[in-house]
Amino acid sequence: MLVLTREVGQTIQVGPDITIMLVEVKGSYGARIGIEAPLSVEILRPDAVCKTPTKRRQAAENMKGRGDEWPTTENVG
Repeated sequence: MLVLTREVGQTIQVGPDITIMLVEVKGSYGARIGIEAPLSVEILRPDAVCKTPTKRRQAAENMKGRGDEWPTTENVG
């Protein structure tokens, strides 16, 4: 595992297509990060991932061409 120190606003580049940015630090509560990646790259948060892969797949199909958001636990239903 690579561990890096970043300040708010600084980024980390992963390959040519993925950028990770430290957006906000909330003291001991945690940090907010932003990830820019092509829609073909699946980004999952294990603690909040949809429990049903079929729902996630259906949501992705419904959003094709819209380009506004990737399926999450909030917008899959």
